Amino acid sequence: MMTNTQIRAFARNQLRGNWGAVIGAGFLILFSMFAYFVVLYAVVVLGSFSPLFGHSTVWSLRMDPAVPLAIQALLGIVIAALLFLGLWLYAGLSLGMQQMYFAVARGRRVRVTDVFHGFRNLPHMTHFFGTLLVIWFIQIVLEIPQIMIGHHYGTGTFDYRVTQTITSFIVYVIGLYFSMAALASADHPSMRTWTALRTSLHMMRNKKMKLLGLYLSFFGWVLLMVFTLGLAGIFVQPYLSQAVTIFYLSAYSDDYPSGVEEAEYREVEEADYREVKEPADQATQDTGVHPSNEKTASRSFDDVRREYTQESVGTDTDTEGENL
Repeated sequence: MMTNTQIRAFARNQLRGNWGAVIGAGFLILFSMFAYFVVLYAVVVLGSFSPLFGHSTVWSLRMDPAVPLAIQALLGIVIAALLFLGLWLYAGLSLGMQQMYFAVARGRRVRVTDVFHGFRNLPHMTHFFGTLLVIWFIQIVLEIPQIMIGHHYGTGTFDYRVTQTITSFIVYVIGLYFSMAALASADHPSMRTWTALRTSLHMMRNKKMKLLGLYLSFFGWVLLMVFTLGLAGIFVQPYLSQAVTIFYLSAYSDDYPSGVEEAEYREVEEADYREVKEPADQATQDTGVHPSNEKTASRSFDDVRREYTQESVGTDTDTEGENL
């Protein structure tokens, strides 16, 4: 298992040459979700078709007892479908983004449009979406006591503040246990939802504090984001996400080495990020980067990590020799 210092250094090293792609993909996700919320606002709040019934918004239309029940039911179905579509869109983009981080960790070059690869494999997308839904459901269930106390006694009472503190602590601890579930699902197309959750529970048995330490090591970067009004987040967020991805890969290779039964889930769809065979001049013109060779495209995370470790040791040895 790599140390947190090694994880951060390895993340920075692997992001070289890929910063533009991951940052661009992040902005593409923001733009896609913004476009979705614009459409949702136009349909649900403004009510694109509610003026046909003499109302200015969908909410006023649904509250009107004169409107037939069938129309109100149809509106409810439309709203529910739009909300589900938003969750599906977010899950697909998140899957594509996480696959990009995996590709970067394994030493491959990625493109901005790779963020849409999450929609290409429907069974994989379904497993990943199910994993996110279960995690969200667990978080909502854990928040119920806090919501009930706040409703009955008010959010300014001592009971509510105590419940809020306890609930936040429990949610965070449970979140650490399931923090690797989405990554495990994204990394293995054939892994089902419950298997991903069990894998995360197994991996985080003795690594919760190590992951917490990794998060705390970014405290200075978080302060920088505050001082720059969030602008530093353009670089900090990909850096943190890449570090967490490497943490997962290092922990997974430590807990599930080759030869055990669970190793079948180590198979990853290499085709999505395998280099396209095209003339070097054309590839350079399109991407600005010379294409990597086939050996680089097929390397595993362990191969890349060992190569990086050997290079780091060699560099340190050369530096010590020069100093002597």
